[in-house]
Amino acid sequence: MLASTLRTVGRTATRQFSIAPSLVSTATSLSEPLPGLPESTPVAASGSVAAETTTLPNGVRVVSADLAGHTASIRLRVQSGSRVETDDTAGMAQFLAHAAFKNTSQRSAVKFAMDIEDLGGEFSANATRESVTYSADVLKGSVSEAVGLLAETALDSQFQPWTVETIRDGAFQAELDARLSNVTVVLSEALHAAAFYDNSSLGQPLFSDASGLDADSVGAFVAAYHGAGNIVLAGAGVSHAELVSAATASLGSAPAASGAAATPSAFVGGEQRIKARADGTHVGIAFAGAASGDAQKAAVYGVLATLIEAEGVSAFNATYAETGMFGMYGSGDASAVVDAMVATLKGISAGVDAKALGAAKASLKATIAGADGSRAATATSLASGAAASSVVSGMADAVSAADVQSAAKAALASKPAVASFGSMVSMPHLDQIMAKLA
Repeated sequence: MLASTLRTVGRTATRQFSIAPSLVSTATSLSEPLPGLPESTPVAASGSVAAETTTLPNGVRVVSADLAGHTASIRLRVQSGSRVETDDTAGMAQFLAHAAFKNTSQRSAVKFAMDIEDLGGEFSANATRESVTYSADVLKGSVSEAVGLLAETALDSQFQPWTVETIRDGAFQAELDARLSNVTVVLSEALHAAAFYDNSSLGQPLFSDASGLDADSVGAFVAAYHGAGNIVLAGAGVSHAELVSAATASLGSAPAASGAAATPSAFVGGEQRIKARADGTHVGIAFAGAASGDAQKAAVYGVLATLIEAEGVSAFNATYAETGMFGMYGSGDASAVVDAMVATLKGISAGVDAKALGAAKASLKATIAGADGSRAATATSLASGAAASSVVSGMADAVSAADVQSAAKAALASKPAVASFGSMVSMPHLDQIMAKLA
């Protein structure tokens, strides 16, 4: 999650199928959320969505919420992502998102495209640090067919040497070049490397060179990670019985996953400095935050981030399964940017008046409510298993000034992750920033 904890964040490399081409922006402003952080998944701010869960005999989990309406959103989430990549499989998660809905043992890429067009709706794939997710938004009457297509591309894609080379050196490389020319992507990658170690799990880059991938390595990765124990099928706007039936037919015989589980990450803090010719310096400072399932802590950091932004400093919250990070970012004269961030955090740690706290809570809840009602968001939330934002919204009212002050003080007393890009002339080093925070 980013910005006021639950605001939709920067792009996680979503590939829209066929009609909507891959969208890449190389001019994201630092007034916008940082790319490469987990997407927020707000759901029902006025009450929690009633979700049902079934685990198939082979370990596939099926989660659904039967919302009213004529459409359904389906998500097939494979727990993997860039955090399980090795030097030999770098770039795999993003590559697999690019390779979705193409050749399988049952149909060619052309036939796949035609069948999706006939079915209607919207199909896409995206990769994050924690997963590769295949998505479909269709009419309710097409749920079973949509699940079949998602399962087919996730489990039965065929990777011939020439198709891997075409994707890897074509669309994949074009997007990678665009991403890595975007300073906010570079800053986000550097923050993760500083926060979690650059060679470990969450600290590994989301956007990597994939020149080492070939048909054998891609096929082996899919065989290892796209297995039953790593798969969640989630649906919003579909009856649970229907989704379980579709899952049983399309995923019930999926073999077990054999790939090594992701190494747990802990926030350790550190520094990444990237010297480059630029007007000023882009700076991010992050601290340990809330894990995705900790709604109470997420509410506190959500209110804290909102208070920070009320002071004119951009803030973010990124949540992952076992940990998270929150922080601030901006650009300009590096020393002045850092001083503004430190002053803002210290000001909140010293005290928060009731009026400002109430406004921050209201703003956070309004942000959540503004994203309410989306089947796509609900399905994504169910698939990820993150604490529903309706729960976070409900807990926001209970956040006290003492809670926010305590979180700010904890950040000030900790070792932060610092990333900077541009001129290093006035950029303080980590030890100097820690001295300012003390």
